[in-house]
Amino acid sequence: ALTEYRRAEQLDPNWPGIHVMIGSLLGALGRWDEALAELHVQLRTSPDDPRTLTEKGSVLCRAGRYQEALPVLQKALGRDHSNYEAAYRLGQVYVNLGEYASALEPLERATHLEPDKSDPYYLFHRAYRALQQPEKADWALQQFNQRKGAQQ
Repeated sequence: ALTEYRRAEQLDPNWPGIHVMIGSLLGALGRWDEALAELHVQLRTSPDDPRTLTEKGSVLCRAGRYQEALPVLQKALGRDHSNYEAAYRLGQVYVNLGEYASALEPLERATHLEPDKSDPYYLFHRAYRALQQPEKADWALQQFNQRKGAQQ
């Protein structure tokens, strides 16, 4: 797929979103710096594009660079309040930074946007455990397991 994207880029360097597609694929391959470079190309022409901002935040999360991902995902969610990926990743950032109470709102938003997804509930479980709310932590783990089982 990367070869095809590069070929498309050569045919039309101004192809809308080509750098997001390339950056996304490179991020999925764990080639963080290359992915971020492609996404920065896209952000130069569209600095407020929620899709590109979300992908950049996701790449930074997968790379474990949560502090860098925080403002990017906040901006993405501010530009598109119905962006599941930005809400989920922002919750992930807060949990991994130990800011558990801050994780609750974006995770709640993520579960409203995509009620069948299991991943936000696992982060809820971690946050509630850290906040010493065992009943809510148990509830979140049950929700996670129910949705995980339904997805398989």
